[in-house]
Parts: sequence; C-alpha cells; structure tokens
Amino acid sequence: MSGSFELQLKAFEDKVPEVMTKVIKKVGLELYMRIVIKTPVDTGRARGNWLIASGVIPQGVVDTLATAPNVAMALSTLASYDSLSGMSIFIANNLDYINALEHGHSGQAPEGMVQLTLTEFEGIVKKAAKKSNP
Repeated sequence: MSGSFELQLKAFEDKVPEVMTKVIKKVGLELYMRIVIKTPVDTGRARGNWLIASGVIPQGVVDTLATAPNVAMALSTLASYDSLSGMSIFIANNLDYINALEHGHSGQAPEGMVQLTLTEFEGIVKKAAKKSNP
C-alpha cells in the first residue's frame, strides 16, 4: 500500500517543475497582454515598445507601432523559459515617456497600466494554476 502512495507522490513530484513552468509562462503572458492593452494609444509607439524576456531585462527602444500585444513575440520569448533554471520573466518599456503614461499623463489610462495590472496579479495566478493543475 505505501509503495503505491510513494509512486503516486513521486509521479506528482516529477510533474511539479513542468506545471510550475507552465503556470509562470501563462502568468507572464497574461501580465504582458494586460499591460499592453491598458497602454494608451496615440501613435502606437508606447504599446509597441512593451518587451518581454526571460533571464534578462529587455534593453533599448524598438521602432514598432502597435495597437495590440505582440503575442507571437511573447510566446517565442517564453518558449525558452524554464522555472528550474531560476530565470525571471521581465516585462519592460524603455520609452522616455512611459513613466508619465504610467502615472496618468494620458486621459486614456489615468490609472496607469502596470500598477493596475499588478492589482489583478493574484487572480491571474489562481486562474493559470487552476488551468494547469495536473
């Protein structure tokens, strides 16, 4: 009897890193998408400069104009993420005026984007964990 329980426990233990990686990727993607969608649009430059990376903080500014999240880029970036490696997922925007937008400079997003999304963090994690439950 205890041998069966030990096997079940071992099988669960083996799945934990895979499930954890899946949950973290889902959370990272969801945070990225929500931040981008909340970013005010004039030319699309602010939305286009949200970058996501694993392991390193994204640097520089890109010439991309966007009205929607670049899901393909985000998925491609997150494909290499592995929770066992101790890597972090970073979401960054290096435009010189992004802080002004975050602090309500635009009437389109008077509450900002990042802080507002972070208030939703717990729910995002719970939803991702529920969907990834083995």
